Amino acid sequence: MSVDPTSIEKVIVGNEKTLTVNFNHYNANGVIKELAKSIPSINVNFEAVNGTLSSDVAATDNGVASVTYTVKGNDQITVKSGSQTLTVPVTTKELTNIVTNETFFDYFGDDGMLLGDITFDTLIFKGEFSNLGVNVVYVPRAIVINGDNAVLRNIAIMCEQGTTLNNLTLNATNYVADTDGALIYAIGSDVTVNNITIDYNATDGSNNAIAVYALVVQITLN
Repeated sequence: MSVDPTSIEKVIVGNEKTLTVNFNHYNANGVIKELAKSIPSINVNFEAVNGTLSSDVAATDNGVASVTYTVKGNDQITVKSGSQTLTVPVTTKELTNIVTNETFFDYFGDDGMLLGDITFDTLIFKGEFSNLGVNVVYVPRAIVINGDNAVLRNIAIMCEQGTTLNNLTLNATNYVADTDGALIYAIGSDVTVNNITIDYNATDGSNNAIAVYALVVQITLN
């Protein structure tokens, strides 16, 4: 019996994780091998101290059983079947609404998209953001982004309806093709831009650099 993942580390409270127990492997002198045939259906018992499980018992299907676990805090999950017992330690991390260059990927994916489990209505971008391997920050829902001496270097912002951007500096020497050259690309209406400083000197030939582009009119510049 094996469980995946074997540990859940530095996870945000409220996140959901899938625990998958597999009986289709066996250890032959340190070598993990696959069973030729799946075992008959058996029950697997799950127990958590703090978190919530979608079920305490799950039956295997083709040798595999899964449950969903919701993180409530540091925890230890116990997985039992017959005489076999495995434990999965859970450690959490505290997130505030302050985003820095070092913590950027706690809030955004590798593609720059705001993560779905980030539920803050306001984020504070603090300090300089550069060399992240991301050239666009995607904000797919209405949110307020406030800057605290925030400078985004060669990073554009693509935002949805109802977004407010306050006190940000955007400096770019690279043309941002993913936003058609715009450093702020407003997809929806009712986007508010306050006290934004833009220094943009880039071109890819025929296309000019654009400071702010609104796909739908009704953008407020202050």
